[in-house]
Amino acid sequence: MTDEIPRSIATGRRVALVLLVVAMVVTVLLAVVLIAADVTKPVEV
Repeated sequence: MTDEIPRSIATGRRVALVLLVVAMVVTVLLAVVLIAADVTKPVEV
């Protein structure tokens, strides 16, 4: 049991870090898309 607990904690931290990075990338991409859409809207119209 002592060997399994640290492993689960380590994997949990890795998963949390991966999810955090993915969330940050998604939010950045969404922000860029929204900004680009707002910038191009007046030009197109």
